[in-house]
Amino acid sequence: MPRPPLGALASAPADTVWLTRHRTASLFGRDVKTIGKHIANARRAELDGIPTVAEFATVQREGDRLVERTVEHYNLDAVLSVGFRVKSPEGIHFRRWANGVLKSYMMEGAALNERRLEQLGSIVRVLSPRSDRRRHAAGGGEPSHDS
Repeated sequence: MPRPPLGALASAPADTVWLTRHRTASLFGRDVKTIGKHIANARRAELDGIPTVAEFATVQREGDRLVERTVEHYNLDAVLSVGFRVKSPEGIHFRRWANGVLKSYMMEGAALNERRLEQLGSIVRVLSPRSDRRRHAAGGGEPSHDS
């Protein structure tokens, strides 16, 4: 699987990531205006009704002063949406990485489900003779020896 292109995503301490438009633009190798258009389109087309933006107070240097500003940050849903829309080498790298992660989760999930079904089948086979013996003891007829 390709190396994750998103250091911020790989090391997120919470259940989501919050990136500014500037950071998202840098991540995907596009200008802020382009990222803004992708975010607007994604919010209309696929993120409608899903909260994807929050305002955080940040301190930034402006000349020789430190100024606190409220800056919009976009969550993982929005960043992923932009990643699947943007046309850049970074976007291609992101999509390859995301597809690899998704494929891995799906394959691991399918293998896990198969193992669980096999285990459940084993448990049913072990318990079936016990049920048959209980029915027979209660006058329910001969025990079944089918497998």
